[in-house]
Amino acid sequence: VMMLGVVGNALSLLTLSYCSVRWLNAWGFVIQSVAFVLVGLVAMLNPDSTSLLFALVCLLMVSLTYGPNVATFILPTVCFPAEVRSTYHGLSAACAKVGALCGAFLFAPIHDSFGIHVMMFVLSGVCAAGAMLSFGTLGVGVSTGGASYDPV
Repeated sequence: VMMLGVVGNALSLLTLSYCSVRWLNAWGFVIQSVAFVLVGLVAMLNPDSTSLLFALVCLLMVSLTYGPNVATFILPTVCFPAEVRSTYHGLSAACAKVGALCGAFLFAPIHDSFGIHVMMFVLSGVCAAGAMLSFGTLGVGVSTGGASYDPV
């Protein structure tokens, strides 16, 4: 299952040939949100369907390594001016670590209190929020090249 992460990364790199980093980031979050909802629904409605759950977890693994996983490393490069790029790239990475820490601490209490299906729905909501933030805050012109990229 973990090898599917390579597939997600490869799909991201192929997608970047045809679209902007903004598109990759935002739609990657949308795909993750849908995948989490599907896993949550099957876990809630038909938890004994192990083959379907396995297939959906495989889809989820591809979606988790597609889009935002790659865009995280590219966006600071194309969004921040060269003079402050490394500082803001580090700040962006630190914020991501804080988010991961919150998720790690909240996972067990939510799972234990409400079940895995609710946890999947919560994660879907987080991904949907990421998509909305990406669509709303990233400039339309954010791309992997062109005028928005200022190499050092």
